Amino acid sequence: LYLVAGELVARVSGRSWQQFVEQRLLRPLHMRDSHASFAHLGPRPNVALGHQVVSGHPQPVPASRSELDAGAGGIYASATDLTRWLLVQLGHGQVADSPRLYSEVVAQEMWTPQTIIPASKSGAYNTHFGAYGLGWFLVDVKGYQEVFHTGEDVGLISGVTLLPELGVGIAVLTNQEGGGAMQAITDQLVDAYVGLPGTHRVPEWAERVRNRAQTADQTNTAVWREVAQHPAQRSAERQPYVGTYQDPWLGEVRISERPTGLWFQALRSPQLRGPLLPYRGTTFAVRWTTPNLNADAFVVFSLDAQGQAAGLTMQAVSPTTSPAYDFTDLSFRRVRK
Repeated sequence: LYLVAGELVARVSGRSWQQFVEQRLLRPLHMRDSHASFAHLGPRPNVALGHQVVSGHPQPVPASRSELDAGAGGIYASATDLTRWLLVQLGHGQVADSPRLYSEVVAQEMWTPQTIIPASKSGAYNTHFGAYGLGWFLVDVKGYQEVFHTGEDVGLISGVTLLPELGVGIAVLTNQEGGGAMQAITDQLVDAYVGLPGTHRVPEWAERVRNRAQTADQTNTAVWREVAQHPAQRSAERQPYVGTYQDPWLGEVRISERPTGLWFQALRSPQLRGPLLPYRGTTFAVRWTTPNLNADAFVVFSLDAQGQAAGLTMQAVSPTTSPAYDFTDLSFRRVRK
């Protein structure tokens, strides 16, 4: 969604997304320590590195220098600059000492429900509705409107939350895997403003994270144990799956045969590569060879009347896999052997 939006900005404006954002948004708001590209940070950038857990210990992750996905999360901003971004949102497009960034009409449209999201009335916030506006999630908490969005990259989780009726804006940035810490801090601050005394969000979210991690570990262990016990396939058993498959979004994926078995390779996304291991029936499991890519996936083939693979779909193995991978949105059709 945001990658496409970034491409549209570039096509319509005649400038790169990075140039447009810096010239039309960041500079007018005097966000002097913010940039829309890692390359624009200078030779010795003062930025926080993301961290992933490796063998039980957090390890720094090198900052991504790719600009292909900038529209979905390429901005580097200081804490001070982020407060100006919060103020312009709360000001419906305008903040003191800067020109109006967008109109009142646009501000209202962004916070108007476009897609309904199921919501539960359970919980301390007594939420009655949930929706997605234009770039913002919309809910009610204790009778107040809450406008928010989160974002993540490898080893980084961030969140921006607004309580417009109270004039409150909250930005929480963390450089670790998992959103528990970010959400605990955000919820504790929201509680203070909407009048929920006596809550203890840190231990509450710590328990949620532990339980989720335990469930994920059990799932991963069971899947890979079953994969390891599966008998090796003969070459003749692999042949029905060998070929090139195409998805309108991700492009081509090539399933090839190697001496050790089948191999998965996404041509547009070189990091998505690894051995394709038999699991159950026509379902295989792929373990990515790219370091720190914590998104192993099931690959489910559909067969034609002759027993040849006609297409494939994908889904994450672990329930904690980031939704940013969007495996469930992919649907590949076989285009050639």
